[in-house]
Amino acid sequence: MRSPTESELHEWLTPPGLWARYETLCEERPDVRATRYILGRRESQLAWLHSVGVSMDPRLSELVPAMPPKALREIVAESALEVFLWTGFVDVLQILTLFERHRQVTERAKYHLLDFGCGCGRLLRFPAAVDRWEACGVDANYQLAGWTRDNLPSAEVHRVPPAPPLPLSSSSFDLIYCLSVFSHLPEKRALESLAELHRLLRPGGVLVMTTHGVRALEIIANSVLHQEMIQISAGQAEEMREGLSREGFIYQRCSDSVIDIADVGDDYGNCFVDVSYITKNWAVNGFEQCEFLPGGLRGWQDVSVLRRNGGKA
Repeated sequence: MRSPTESELHEWLTPPGLWARYETLCEERPDVRATRYILGRRESQLAWLHSVGVSMDPRLSELVPAMPPKALREIVAESALEVFLWTGFVDVLQILTLFERHRQVTERAKYHLLDFGCGCGRLLRFPAAVDRWEACGVDANYQLAGWTRDNLPSAEVHRVPPAPPLPLSSSSFDLIYCLSVFSHLPEKRALESLAELHRLLRPGGVLVMTTHGVRALEIIANSVLHQEMIQISAGQAEEMREGLSREGFIYQRCSDSVIDIADVGDDYGNCFVDVSYITKNWAVNGFEQCEFLPGGLRGWQDVSVLRRNGGKA
């Protein structure tokens, strides 16, 4: 079966009624109509609709899952609602595109996906709202996972301890994604988590994960804002960038105040991973490395695509 087009992926994530309400708004409001002309492509209009549109129009917001409060949004991402929703939409589109490109699982009407580190549903809210995916999420932050469980009733959500194992059956997922999770784990815990995700994937299933790498260190070295966010200096960032290919994996534990906010275990930090390390240490033991995208997550984190061995030819 052919892979879906970009347009089809946009449409699959759009609940019934959303576009019809948008067309009504275009008729009633000149500002929305002008926005439609400016955006042009239907895909761009859908991205606007899923973010700015549902944030500004109460009737549109009734057609999508509940919006998490600002206090929870700012723990996991940009707290401004429009940006929170837009990044979630475009990130999940990229993940699904990579899944369709590399999957070797048996064709099925509904695929099972796991959001490992789902937070307050920034990504999970989109596939959970439509029928093509059976959506599941886990998070070690009980407040975030509790809100997601209570407000995304179509998804199965678990509050889990920071370390494996997870209360989920082996070989039960076609797709697992984890954004900004392995970018914060120490080496031992990362390896344990990777082994657990291998257990959960079906043969031929796809794992999409993000990590900090050279691109992130280059940005940090030249941005005071990112230096404050990551809590390393420009000089430290440059030194780490120069040594990353040699070291492979560099981890720095976060301050106690940041760890308290994240609330996902005492070993929460920032790690930086070279692609050579991923190839040598992660794309092994039952995984095949399918793709590596430097700065692939909106120019910031690197994106790795691994596939569990044993899928169909």
